[in-house]
Amino acid sequence: MTSRSIMGWTAACVVLSAGLGLYWKGRAEGAAGERSKVVAARAQAAVAGLEAAGERLSAQRVDVVVRQREAADETVTQLTQDAMTSEDAHAPLPADRAARLRAHDDELCRIAPALGAAPQLQMPLEAARPCAIHRLPDHPTQADLELGYAARGSQIVACDAARRLAVETHAAEHTLEAEAQASR
Repeated sequence: MTSRSIMGWTAACVVLSAGLGLYWKGRAEGAAGERSKVVAARAQAAVAGLEAAGERLSAQRVDVVVRQREAADETVTQLTQDAMTSEDAHAPLPADRAARLRAHDDELCRIAPALGAAPQLQMPLEAARPCAIHRLPDHPTQADLELGYAARGSQIVACDAARRLAVETHAAEHTLEAEAQASR
């Protein structure tokens, strides 16, 4: 072998080594660049999973509220039928008693806006619906009083269920936020 061929082989080895080195360096840098994308995609998938779990829990809570509201409405329907067929159903309610009850209704309606503002969160519709308050008619009868009593009870059950739904939604959202932050 001549010195020229040795130099040729040496030059070829150097070029080949440099090429392989550049190739492996590029692969390593490309993999490092892709790692951040993989980490971001995994974090996004984790957040999507948490959101889906939160939506399932929220749907379950809404279902509970709807069932409670329906049960309360059924109770009021039964009491309404009983009140309308009772023997004193159409007896007039004493004026002072009707005035006292109407004043109580007015006070409840006056203070309703001051019960506190709901948090600015995405709430289920059942939680965001305002609570209804039954009011006595202008010339109430005994039946009206019984119906009002039953209706108010039903409304309290429905309103409390909606309040619990709002509180649970708020707490669940913060739990999901904490889990998302912990997984980062």
